[in-house]
Amino acid sequence: MGKFANENPGQGLRIGPGVEVEGTDGFDAMGKPIPYYRQQAGYDHCRQMGLSSERSFSVVGVMSEKLARDQPHAAMEEALGYLDVTGVYRLMAVLLTAGKERAS
Repeated sequence: MGKFANENPGQGLRIGPGVEVEGTDGFDAMGKPIPYYRQQAGYDHCRQMGLSSERSFSVVGVMSEKLARDQPHAAMEEALGYLDVTGVYRLMAVLLTAGKERAS
């Protein structure tokens, strides 16, 4: 668990899956559901980084669920089973900031 700084488990707010709350970009997106268009952008990004379709789907699902529960460090730990540290940060950035125009 020492790979990421400032580890502090938190509890997240649960809202229905795929529901976007206005003003949820960047760090404000943590603790809220990751919208489907951001999950699609994350999937596409994983495919570009060389993951298979199945592994891309799995890592996006795991990371989205942990971020929705406001558990960014747990999300990063889980994602390390699929990506290197740089890839983990890249995927997290996409899941928290991708605009609707990025989804394909």
